Parts: sequence; C-alpha cells; structure tokens
Amino acid sequence: MQSRAPEYSGKLELAPVSDPRNLAAVGGEPVPSASGSAAPAPVSAAPVAVPRLPGTPDLSKDGLYVFTGGGIELWVDPHSGSVVRLSLDGKNVLALPEASSDRYSAEVEGSTLILKGSAGGLTKRFRLDTARRSVELTRTLENTTTKPLQASTIDSFRIPSTAGLTFFPGAPKLLPGSTLKLNVWQPVVWLQHDQVRDVATVEASVESSEGWVASVNDGVLLVEAFGDTPKPTIVIASAYDAKTKQRPWVEVGGRSGFELAAGASATSNVRWFLRKLPAGIVAKPGNQELVGFVRGVIQ
Repeated sequence: MQSRAPEYSGKLELAPVSDPRNLAAVGGEPVPSASGSAAPAPVSAAPVAVPRLPGTPDLSKDGLYVFTGGGIELWVDPHSGSVVRLSLDGKNVLALPEASSDRYSAEVEGSTLILKGSAGGLTKRFRLDTARRSVELTRTLENTTTKPLQASTIDSFRIPSTAGLTFFPGAPKLLPGSTLKLNVWQPVVWLQHDQVRDVATVEASVESSEGWVASVNDGVLLVEAFGDTPKPTIVIASAYDAKTKQRPWVEVGGRSGFELAAGASATSNVRWFLRKLPAGIVAKPGNQELVGFVRGVIQ
C-alpha cells in the first residue's frame, strides 16, 4: 500500500537552538524574560485612604478640639477638660465655664475625644452623635486606692442668666441646704432666671423624677439627659456679681453619689441635645407643650 503522507522536502539538518528562552524550555529551567533581565519587582499597591468618621474633631490653632456636624459645634479644652462652647447654627448657648485646675492628656480614637486625668482615676470621652444631633459625654471614674471610696459626679453646664427658663420633672421637696427658692409643688419644676432676686449666689437641689433637665434661651433649647443614672439630683445654682450687681450665669446639672470599691470603676453617660424651639411653642412656665417637645427630643 502506498503512503499518502506528504514527503519532507526541506533540509535534512535542523538549525541549532540558540534562543535562550528555547534553551531554557528544553532544559526544564525557568524561562527568562524577553529582555533577558530578572523578573520585574512586584508593583506596590496604592495607599488606601481611610474615610473620616462623621463628627471627628479637629485641633484648632488655639489648642481646642472642635466638633462640627448637623448644625452643632462643640469646643473642648483638652487641658482643663471643659466645654467652652456649644452652639446651634452659630448661636452659642453656654456661658464661660469656671476655671479648672484639673489637667488632662488628650487623644482621638475614631470620632471620640478621650481625655485622661493626669492624677489618674477619671477619664472623659466626648463624641458628637450626628445621627441623633447630640453630644455624648461618658465619664469613667476608677478608685485607684486600696480602700472603698465615697464618690460623686456632677455633669453641669453654665448658661447666660438673662431671659432664660429652666425646667425639669422633680420630686415635691427641696433637699437640705437649698438656698434658691423653687416651686416644687408641681410635677414639673420651673425657674425663670430673671426672677432670682437674691443678692448672693444661691443653689437648690431636687431629686429628679424622669432623668432630664432643660433650659431655653433666645429660641434655642438645651436638654441634658442622664443615661446610666435615671433619677439623679438636679442642682441649679445662680451666681451674683457684687461688683456689677448682675447675675452672669445659671449653672444646671445632675449629681449622683455612690460607693466605689477599691480597684473598681464606674461609668456614667449624659447627652446634650440642642434644638431650635418651634415657632408655635412659647417658652413660659407651665407650658406642657414645651415639656412634651423635650420628651420627644430625648426618645
């Protein structure tokens, strides 16, 4: 039978292999690059940008940490641990705080400003909650001694005393030592700042019944709500300056006392809400619509 395969008509000798890539392939060695150089170095990945969390504070030229978001602006002095400004749409609601001898070190973790007391024992954490349009302050107190500690905390703010109104649900009894006259015989205690006539600095303490206290001035409402301490003692103080014969501020806050075992720690949380008072709600004593508005804000 005759083969049908095509016959070879080329040269009888094959040309010698000279290409390095072919020689390497025949010998079972790694194939070099076409340029004859070593394999290229791996390309480094571009750095990944980490997005800033909403409400992350910035350090100002004056050394203050400034939070902004949702129309709220909060300024914190990291050395004294004091809040020096709290504003809504540019309108500050606070009076200047009392000078403090406390000293803190500061660090930012995520969107939280952490202040640690130099003497140890107390840590403050500030966070601007842009979702709830509020400021969250968390205090952690640690007993660094070897004995039980009778401790107390007070979370307060100072507001201008002129044309303001402060109110809160409270027990019908002034606590011992109170020098500021308050009408506590109603479910909600009301204080018009201009009605304080005493030529002295006066103070009143009343047990809270709902865990919040509110002040309104110039159309802006400031509410302090106590989280871990549902019924603290509400403390209201009104200052008097004998030189100017004026009342520069009213201080409002909540105080709680407790025993802390050796080596133990306790944490408390408060929130400050800032809202514009709706045009239809009048800031006057006895207005239950105003009370209902506050309850709706803190829910």
